[in-house]
Amino acid sequence: SAVQAQALPVILAGQNTIIVDTEFQSGHEVTTYMIHAGLQASDQTPLTEEEPGPVALVLAATQESAAAITASARQLLRHSGRKRRGAELRVSNVSGGGVRSEKLEEMTAVGAHVVVGTPKRLHDMASKYQVSLLRVTLLILDGADIMLDSLSQVREIASWIRPERQTLILSSSWLPQLRQFAAQLCLAGGEPVRINFSKRELVTKPKAVRPATNRPADSAKQTKNAPETPGAPSARSVVAIGRQAQGSEGRNAPLASKPQAEAPKTSKPHAAVKTILTTSKRSIPAPKAATQGPGSGAGQDEDVIFLG
Repeated sequence: SAVQAQALPVILAGQNTIIVDTEFQSGHEVTTYMIHAGLQASDQTPLTEEEPGPVALVLAATQESAAAITASARQLLRHSGRKRRGAELRVSNVSGGGVRSEKLEEMTAVGAHVVVGTPKRLHDMASKYQVSLLRVTLLILDGADIMLDSLSQVREIASWIRPERQTLILSSSWLPQLRQFAAQLCLAGGEPVRINFSKRELVTKPKAVRPATNRPADSAKQTKNAPETPGAPSARSVVAIGRQAQGSEGRNAPLASKPQAEAPKTSKPHAAVKTILTTSKRSIPAPKAATQGPGSGAGQDEDVIFLG
């Protein structure tokens, strides 16, 4: 499915993932996360009485969805060939009908690799030490938008699990209440990756027939050929000025219109500069004509002294 194609690479990479699908139904996307749950359970050490399971904990919204998740998970893990020391990976559902003692006998003393249940039932069993959460490395919330009334219980269950776990959240909506809750669950495991799915129908609108008198091309030509008012910025100049303002002041800087041309202002020089300029503008008297006399010839050299 489209959800599996987009979410599986992110989940298998070990990232905290949030899947928001407008057509999501609790218990219908078990394959999306159960493949990763089977891989984690088979890669860890075997379950023992000292270190019982589960490895993956699935919180379902209702008892019906918990039963559907359990059936799909058992079928998937049975045909996947994933085993741990010759034994198949076991999935146990602690919710639904039946006596609680029967549920405990089904999990046995070493527990199950994957445990599915509603937040209320799992919170009750975990608080009484009937289910151990010490080895849980994958926490899954299937139908988080339906668990709004049980968020306090889910938050307490998550506090009993190791903080470096991987968290997966599946929901059909993304309410502000869920955003804050997801940020708390995924705080220690890293920032989650959110994937949104929505179905949109493309509606083809008929083309509107415009009258021949008011064509946009004619108006564009008239605007193009119209003389520009002096001092008024053109469309091209406004865009250029806007880009310059955006690069200097920020992306959100407003577009500034082109200012009118002003006469160049003559700046007054500094006092010292003014003196130099005034001095340099003095007229130099023309040299007097050389008189023919003794010791004054045209080829005689003159001594020139530069005063610094």
